[in-house]
Amino acid sequence: MSKNDFYEILNKIRTENLFSSQAVELFSSCVGGKFEVELSFLQFTSVFGRQLDSKYDNGFKFDCVTNDQQEVIVLFPEGCKELVEELRDEKSHELKIQVLGYDSLYKKPILGYLDEKLDIKSEPEPEPEPEPEPEPEPEPEFDKWEAHRQRGREVRMKLAAQGQPLPEWKSKEQIRLKKNQGPNVKYEPPVNSKKLALLGCGMIIVPTFIFILSLDSSVNPNSYQSSWSLSHKLEKDIASGGKRSESWNNYYNDALNAFEQNDLAEARGLVYESLNILKNKRELNLDESVLSNYYFSSYELMARIYNRARDYYQSSKYFLSANEYSKSMTLKDNIEKTVSLDKEIDRQFERLTQQGLESIIDKKNMNLRPMDTDWFNSMLRINSKNFSLMEERGDEIKKLYLIETAKPYTGWVNRYNDNAKLEEFAHYHEGLRDGLSYFFKNDSSFLVGPYHDGVKTGLHVEFDGDSKVKESIFYPNGYAEGSR
Repeated sequence: MSKNDFYEILNKIRTENLFSSQAVELFSSCVGGKFEVELSFLQFTSVFGRQLDSKYDNGFKFDCVTNDQQEVIVLFPEGCKELVEELRDEKSHELKIQVLGYDSLYKKPILGYLDEKLDIKSEPEPEPEPEPEPEPEPEPEFDKWEAHRQRGREVRMKLAAQGQPLPEWKSKEQIRLKKNQGPNVKYEPPVNSKKLALLGCGMIIVPTFIFILSLDSSVNPNSYQSSWSLSHKLEKDIASGGKRSESWNNYYNDALNAFEQNDLAEARGLVYESLNILKNKRELNLDESVLSNYYFSSYELMARIYNRARDYYQSSKYFLSANEYSKSMTLKDNIEKTVSLDKEIDRQFERLTQQGLESIIDKKNMNLRPMDTDWFNSMLRINSKNFSLMEERGDEIKKLYLIETAKPYTGWVNRYNDNAKLEEFAHYHEGLRDGLSYFFKNDSSFLVGPYHDGVKTGLHVEFDGDSKVKESIFYPNGYAEGSR
């Protein structure tokens, strides 16, 4: 695959308006190609999680344009931060890249930066000659008399450990006389008074011990069952928490059933009820580790509800809350959910980055920065384009096009009314609202909530002029299905 072939295929995809699946299939012949290209660098962001090549995991993504105005994505390894920052200030630079794949969502090829120092292939070292295997030592001859003696020693040690008397040694003459006595002679072994006393004590102590355990409610049934899952442990802990603990379990199980039936509004309301139960710790009468298990389950389920509703900001907040409580859980190492929690948080961070919210991600501390007034003003002033630079196109579905490029716009947009007051601040993807959107009214109240492909989804909150919540409406599937 040469550089000219690469450009020809890109031009064909752009001019013939191919479907995403056709474009991916056509571009597959480019994957693996390595050459140098002249690129103009627009902007870069951090990427999280796995990429098409593990070399670029948790690295950087640069939006670039080739000399013939083809838009491409270039991935950089994690250790290339200084190079990425230097390229940000350069208009054009030649890089050695490899073709990794094609992004059908953004309709751009994905390239990977090649560091020549990393790609030099050294000659393979000659394999060392295998050393001859040592000849096996001859096995010692079997000594049947020694085996008998060893067996006798083992039997005597076992009897001594059990407190039983050792068998009396008898000579061959005594054994012969014993056999000659015939079947009419009844042999009565001597009564072992010590063994009889131990047996009697055991018959009294064991039932008493079992009875005491049944009365002692403080005995933890999980102290010897460390491999139980979280659900089993929660069921066993309900008895110690009283009626409010049973109520939490009922709300949580009902929420889980509603979630499995895709009734997201019902599931969300039931999880809220389960969290209200946990507010009064005194009535629950549970220790902190058990209470953390309860909180973890409620927050983790709420995060999955918002994730399915494509509200990635709310989903990230609840996954992070679940992660905090998982640190206090006694069975963390035995719960499959907590093992994959970090990966799920990485996926949410990547989705927030795609929706223009990379500036609020604090990956080092596994947290989200506040979206306060300073953040809002910075995004409005630096990272958004005015609506006057756009135009709407389309009959049934209106899309926003950037006039300068004549392409559907991806990024933040600000729109002002005739009185020069901010009316809308929203993130768009391919010309449609996708991500958080702010809408402002003349009375200083405003509404904020996420969109997906131009459709309302997730939690939309209306604030009054004092930034106090007036109403919250949940949109699980593009229409209001419950308010709280």
